[in-house]
Amino acid sequence: MFVVDLGALRDGEVRLRREVPADHPLWEGIDGLTRPVAVELTARDVGAAVWVDLEIEAEIERQCRRCLVTVRRPIDQEVGFVFQPASDAEEGDDEVYTYRPERKELDLSDAVREQFLLAVPPYVTCREECLGLCAQCGVNRNEVECDCRPEAGANPWDALKDVRFD
Repeated sequence: MFVVDLGALRDGEVRLRREVPADHPLWEGIDGLTRPVAVELTARDVGAAVWVDLEIEAEIERQCRRCLVTVRRPIDQEVGFVFQPASDAEEGDDEVYTYRPERKELDLSDAVREQFLLAVPPYVTCREECLGLCAQCGVNRNEVECDCRPEAGANPWDALKDVRFD
C-alpha cells in the first residue's frame, strides 16, 4: 500500500497520499475510526538511509473514561523517521527501521501503522473538568447533581493515626 521505489529516490523525493478506509486490514485492532485515515508521506534519500516525513489525519470515537459519554477526537500527527540498510543499523536499535539493501522497493506500511497506533489516544475525556459518574448511584454528575454522600467506611489511612515517632 505504501511502497516506495528506492530507484526513484535517487531522482528526488517521492510523495504518496492515500485515503485508507477505516475498515482496512492495516488498521485491524483499532476500534472507533469514524472516517478514512488520510496518510501523506514524503520519502527522500539522505545518503545511506531514507528519511520519511509522515502526516496522518483521522477521527476516532471513544467513550469518556469518566462519564462514558461518546466523544469524537481528531488525530492529527506529523512525525519523521528513518530507514537504514540492515547492515548499517545497530542490532536492537528500536528507533530505526531497517530494510535489506538488495531490495528495490521499501514497504512503509508497517511503519505507518506503528506511527498511527502511537498517535491514537488510549483513552479520552469529554472535557478536562468532567465530573464522571457517581460511584454510588451511577448518574452522570455533569448532567445531574447527585445527593449521595460518601460512604462512611474504614479508611485505609486510619491505621497511620496511631503511629508515633518519639
